[in-house]
Amino acid sequence: MTPDDVHSNALRHLIRILVFIDNESMMNRVVDLLQFHGYAEIAVARNPDELGMSLRFFPVDLLVSVSRTEHVFIGHFIHDLRHGRLECHPFPIVLMLLPTAEENHVRAVIDCGVDDLLVQPLDGDRLAKRLGSFILERRPFTVTHDYIGPNRRLANRPGAEVAPLIHVPNPVRARALGLDDASLQESLQEAGILLNRLKIQRDGHQVDWLLQNLMTAFTEPNKDLMAINELVSQLAGAATEIVRRTPERSVQTIRDQARKVVDATRAIVFTQEAVIDVRARTLVTASRKLAELIATDF
Repeated sequence: MTPDDVHSNALRHLIRILVFIDNESMMNRVVDLLQFHGYAEIAVARNPDELGMSLRFFPVDLLVSVSRTEHVFIGHFIHDLRHGRLECHPFPIVLMLLPTAEENHVRAVIDCGVDDLLVQPLDGDRLAKRLGSFILERRPFTVTHDYIGPNRRLANRPGAEVAPLIHVPNPVRARALGLDDASLQESLQEAGILLNRLKIQRDGHQVDWLLQNLMTAFTEPNKDLMAINELVSQLAGAATEIVRRTPERSVQTIRDQARKVVDATRAIVFTQEAVIDVRARTLVTASRKLAELIATDF
């Protein structure tokens, strides 16, 4: 089937869209544009609380959202969505509408894992064209310890560790082509299991990297306690994420070991230099064991 065939036969009325815009007139305009182009399954959210509830209870294929409200950067929701911290699958297509092309804001939005973005003022033709492109294809996802989202690297840096890619489901294309709901849900579930496994692997690499830096910091003649505490905090975060992601009824050893790392970080944070060496050995031992277990089992 050619791209033209896909577009001409697309079942746009089946695509489930959530629109989050806190400006009523702008939201109405976006909804009108969507309906004009054949999209019918549209839910709306007017504030961050409604956005969270809608993502939880409305099966979203495509999210069209402003990047920020007066007080909230919505990118944090997208980051949590991609990392499986919301009660919904992490794979909806996300199109963000930006109020400015300012470089730092654009970078912050991209780093949250959005599929695409449009800078306001909103143009109806550009919006329609961008939505149509989602029906044709979707970029594979990159999985790192702090980013899950579309791969945007044209090439890997020389000597850099290559982050794994995962070809994720495209729910917009699936609905447009009439794929039955059971098959779509199965593909979403399978991709979620694979993503979870890759994320645990990446967190294991992060634990190992942090451990090497901590060992160096611990052996410095004049220990920088602030730098050590920052590394320990990051290590606690990685270990906590491993506990959250590891299935409760499997790989119990990894869950237990990750909890030991978290406990060891709590014991060392803001401790005095006089006793840091003893607690550091406990943390190093627990972290090394955790990294080894993940490398073996994942």
